[in-house]
Amino acid sequence: MSTTEDLIAQFQEFRQELYNDFLKRPNSLMDLLDALSSNSNARSPAELSLNPLLRRDYSTLYKAIGKFLQTSCKQLTNMVQQWKQDNSKIGDV
Repeated sequence: MSTTEDLIAQFQEFRQELYNDFLKRPNSLMDLLDALSSNSNARSPAELSLNPLLRRDYSTLYKAIGKFLQTSCKQLTNMVQQWKQDNSKIGDV
């Protein structure tokens, strides 16, 4: 059975891995996740920006979300292109 210290260490490791996965604006995105996980009443990013865990204003939220989506779309496009290349080689055999 895990001790409290083990669970805290696992959680910290998870957060670090998640942080490392954010290629653009990782601090803003982690703040956003903290605010989202501690708030179920906010109906907009502007309302969410009032959460004390979110140390940034709502315009920073929009920028961080935009960069995340932009980066994710680029990665997805690259993955699809790689998949197409790999599958076209299979047809050539």
